[in-house]
Amino acid sequence: MNAIIVENLTKIYKGGKGVEDLTFSIGKGEVVSLLGPNGAGKTTTVRMLSGMIAPTSGKGEVLGQDILINSIEIHKYIGLLTETPGFYENMSLMFNLKFFGSFYEGIDLEGNIEKYMSELGLSDRADDLVSSLSKGLKQRLAICRALVHEPRILFLDEPTSGLDPEAAADIRLIVKELKNQGRTILICTHNLEEADELSDRIAIIKGRLIEMKSQKEIKEKYFNKKLVVSAKGISQKTINTLENIEGVKSVYMTEIGIEIETLQNSDLRQIILKELTNSGADIIEFYEKSASLEDAYLKIVSSGENDE
Repeated sequence: MNAIIVENLTKIYKGGKGVEDLTFSIGKGEVVSLLGPNGAGKTTTVRMLSGMIAPTSGKGEVLGQDILINSIEIHKYIGLLTETPGFYENMSLMFNLKFFGSFYEGIDLEGNIEKYMSELGLSDRADDLVSSLSKGLKQRLAICRALVHEPRILFLDEPTSGLDPEAAADIRLIVKELKNQGRTILICTHNLEEADELSDRIAIIKGRLIEMKSQKEIKEKYFNKKLVVSAKGISQKTINTLENIEGVKSVYMTEIGIEIETLQNSDLRQIILKELTNSGADIIEFYEKSASLEDAYLKIVSSGENDE
């Protein structure tokens, strides 16, 4: 069952289009990362889905609630982490959480604050001023604030932006735990490694939706398999033989041996290994080289540059 459904969603600003004709769905308990260059419409999409701004056209539903008609109701079900979360800096962590949590009715606010401050490692800082926190701890506090009303859906806008590697790793662990709890999570990020690590699927947008698939499906769609052979004694005759194997796209020499590009749906490793062995080549290493999400992302975005 889907937690989020978007159909032909469009937002037009005076200076031009924010996003155009977005159509996608996100299942309950699924984690999706929204990728795209600056100005691609990632934050605009989240703002529409969270009821902060109205779409120009199209429709969207969050847990069955229309984002235009029931924007206030939607706030009960979602937790939002903005890229630059604001707090009352000269007030305590506890004051901030109680203040922002007071906007929600029918929740165990004090119990939830205690629970999430403990889970996020903030219990011993409850009475400290927000201004005394590092950026990493402020991000933990922002996540705590997003969770105090027990939302079923989380929108995380650049959750590790500007954090040092250790703090960023801590936030990723927190997101993984939230995923394990069965929450639906939509992440806007520029961090491709983070998206690859955390997500069930990747949605790439650039004013419009370009691609939405699992990381594996994206890589397989845009790249052929590449087999790397480190070996000595590979003759041109052997290369010619390999090139004639059905499913082989190309074979080219490298400093350490050869690289063989094959169709994604083929598994030619045993055939290729046999040919190399029979030819007398001295094989040192033989492995499959995978394309990274970054490789695929850059190829997708650059190929869509003239499509707008």
